[in-house]
Amino acid sequence: MTVFCCSETDCNCEVIERILQLSSKAALWISSESREMFDNYPSDHLNISDEYMSEAAKDDFCFTTSIDDICKHEDRVEMVILYRYKGEADYSENLRNWSLIKSDSFESGRRELIKEEFFVRR
Repeated sequence: MTVFCCSETDCNCEVIERILQLSSKAALWISSESREMFDNYPSDHLNISDEYMSEAAKDDFCFTTSIDDICKHEDRVEMVILYRYKGEADYSENLRNWSLIKSDSFESGRRELIKEEFFVRR
């Protein structure tokens, strides 16, 4: 599965729209805690479960606000897409078993730039 990760305080409309776009061809699993962030973005491929990382199939997507969730399910995760703002703490240090394969940035209406970093398992 592919996991999107963005801290709850930094996950704005541009990030949510990007996640929904990238996951549009498969199921997107989120926890009930994250539901509110997606409330304004109706989607027919959104699944809500507190066991979202366990229920997601191999080709599905998950969204989390916690790097720890990724580490707990690392054996099932094939790719991590990490979102963070320029100048924000670099959480990639928690992804020691992963290799950065792509890094992009896009503009946010709320802040300068959002970094989008793609990691695959080594």
